[in-house]
Amino acid sequence: MIFRKRANDNGAGKSGNGGRPILARRVKMSALMTLTAFCCALTVAAVFSGSMVCYAVSYEGTDLGTVSDRSELDRAIQEAEAIASDILGQECSIAPSITVTADIGSSENGNGLTEKLLANVDGIAEGYAITVDGNAVGTMDDPQKLWDILTSILESYSTENTVSIGFSQTVAVEYTFISQDLCNDPQEIEALLSPENGDSQFSLDVVSSESVEVLDNIPMETVYEYSDEMYSDERELLQEGSDGVMSTRYVVQLVNGQEIARTVTGSGVISQPVDQVIEVGTLQGSRTDSTGSYIWPTQGNLTSDFGSRSVAVGSSNHKGLDIAGPVGTDVWAADGGTVIYAQYWSGSGYGNIVMIEHDNGDITYYAHLDSISVQEGDKVAQGDLIGEMGATGNVSGSHLHFEVRPGGGEPANPLNYLP
Repeated sequence: MIFRKRANDNGAGKSGNGGRPILARRVKMSALMTLTAFCCALTVAAVFSGSMVCYAVSYEGTDLGTVSDRSELDRAIQEAEAIASDILGQECSIAPSITVTADIGSSENGNGLTEKLLANVDGIAEGYAITVDGNAVGTMDDPQKLWDILTSILESYSTENTVSIGFSQTVAVEYTFISQDLCNDPQEIEALLSPENGDSQFSLDVVSSESVEVLDNIPMETVYEYSDEMYSDERELLQEGSDGVMSTRYVVQLVNGQEIARTVTGSGVISQPVDQVIEVGTLQGSRTDSTGSYIWPTQGNLTSDFGSRSVAVGSSNHKGLDIAGPVGTDVWAADGGTVIYAQYWSGSGYGNIVMIEHDNGDITYYAHLDSISVQEGDKVAQGDLIGEMGATGNVSGSHLHFEVRPGGGEPANPLNYLP
């Protein structure tokens, strides 16, 4: 009201504060109102345009984007420094190379800033790599070649029985940040990963399982049947026996080809065992004991008796019987006893000869044999095969010369002892 009144009076001739100071205040107030209005307009424009105060980030002059919160930038720097230090194998500081300026504009909220920082670090590149528990081991331009290396390692521990196989570590082929010095030779990479390379920190462990079938014998049993028509030392096989077969299936766990555990998954009988049946004698004594009587030692024709004879070949005082037959005809022990001689008797004219001493002291001779089936010390029973008829020694044809020497003395006529 006061200002308006003075204005109406035009203020002429007035003294004291006068009109000029009042005008100055009006100018200042007008400038302040103009600045305030501009700021408000700027704020309104920023709000309505989606813009805000943010931080522009650059790395050694390369623009990396903007963040709205300085803590986002600090977090990205810390992550990038930690990853770069692991990749390069030494402490890496990124912060000194970063420039931050305030700006007004849309913010990226730090999206991808860690990756952008890493992409600009010297000595670091992006590429395909085999990683073991997150650590890059080797790189190649073609990821399939990296998979081939891993497949080769697994196949070296795989068999026809393998049902599952893999690595105990977390192994992957991925596109990631790597050292520019990372190994790129496939043979060297495989050597670093090989389970047999105990010197490598990246040596893998191959874990596999196999389905295995094991066949085990089911032992046959022996069944004895007894006969009172055989001696106690006699045995006769009545039925051939055979073991049965059982199948047991396992799942076998292995590490680098070495078994660490197995679990039974099933079993079954493939074939049942067959009993072996043996007949055993119950008669006292032995089958090789002498019976006290003699049997004919072979089959054939009696061609020469005991005693004097007129022959062109052989002795004129014949000490036994000659029984003729084809070469190879079986010759048997006339009674049980012990073989005391079984070889060629040089200079005697008997040729191949077997001598058997019986329990009563008698000795029987079997001469001119083509072959001998026993040896000295053998125990033989009546009727056992001892050789084959032949024509060895001083003979004119194939035959058996048979003698009986009672008590081991002079020969006696065998016809007195034979049936």
